Amino acid sequence: MSVLRRLPRLRRPQLTYANIASTAALVITLGTGTAYAANTVFSADIVDGEVKNADLATNAVNTGKIINGGVWGQDIKAGDLTGAQVADGGLTGVDLAADSIGNAQVADGAVGSAEVQNESLTENDLGTDSVGATEVQDDSLDSGEIINDSLTSSDLAPGSVGASEVSDGSITGADVANDGLTMADIAGGGTTNGVVAFGSLAAGRCNTYNVSISGATAGDGVVITAKAPMATGTFVYGTSVTAANIAQIVYCNLSGATAAAVSSLPVRIVTFH
Repeated sequence: MSVLRRLPRLRRPQLTYANIASTAALVITLGTGTAYAANTVFSADIVDGEVKNADLATNAVNTGKIINGGVWGQDIKAGDLTGAQVADGGLTGVDLAADSIGNAQVADGAVGSAEVQNESLTENDLGTDSVGATEVQDDSLDSGEIINDSLTSSDLAPGSVGASEVSDGSITGADVANDGLTMADIAGGGTTNGVVAFGSLAAGRCNTYNVSISGATAGDGVVITAKAPMATGTFVYGTSVTAANIAQIVYCNLSGATAAAVSSLPVRIVTFH
């Protein structure tokens, strides 16, 4: 029998997971030249500028990791900030671009006089009917602010126009309502309601009488109206104020017969310039 046949047969080695894992670790170590244990990589081990966005976990960077003043506008994604990220009162005029604020960004009633530059608004900045009496300071408007021929009677308060607002000679009959004037509207000295008495008067004759009327001025005209029936053919009229508070009237009889005396005739007398 041959000696070789007497040797025991050697068993072929079996591959296991441990064999494969240890071999792979050896290859990686030899290939990279360096192996790191967990939590052993420090800032000095990283090349400057080599940590990219993809290397950072979501929400991994917070304010404690950012140097004060280290974030610039170019670092912030356009359109990504909202009011929640801006501190109340944190923005000033220098932070806003020209013409960046419109009426849509301004809350109703939020802008007062202090926010508007003096004399910076024009009529183009005001909405139709946006200015009322409460927005206009008393006595601040004059004719320069009112369009010619733009006011009507509905714009004037009762009794708001006096003599000082009306030019001399500017009012005609067309400007006065029919039956709109009374003797009280006529400049003059006095008005009185009283009684006068006349003696008997021959036919075709007139007599002159002086009557007292408070406020009458010398030279004023006189109007006298009888407030009760007079005898047929008789009449009375005023001539003038001959002296302060004295009006002259004339009583005439054209009846063709002697007129009886009149003891008490109610009259209204008005004097005017």
